[in-house]
Amino acid sequence: MVAQLEKILEMSARPNIVVQILSFEHGAHPASESNFAILELPNQTPGIVYIEGLIGATYLEQAKDLERYNDIFSELQSIALSPADTAHLIADLGRSYRTVK
Repeated sequence: MVAQLEKILEMSARPNIVVQILSFEHGAHPASESNFAILELPNQTPGIVYIEGLIGATYLEQAKDLERYNDIFSELQSIALSPADTAHLIADLGRSYRTVK
């Protein structure tokens, strides 16, 4: 576990990677029942939303769907810990795993 946490911290220091933890304290959130990824494509190609859920995978390509999932992602970012607070929490967790043997 320590190695995994250290790797996350290492990767989060890169300028193109943002890591934020969404705390259980917030309870249910707009993405609690599925996983999704917003795929941004090059050369004026519209984005795609990839959704993975209990019934399989779905790709959404309509502009209204992309807008809805971008809004959901923005909401998740706003309720998650900041990147700095996330890094502190991950570092604290790593230290706690090192002390437990």
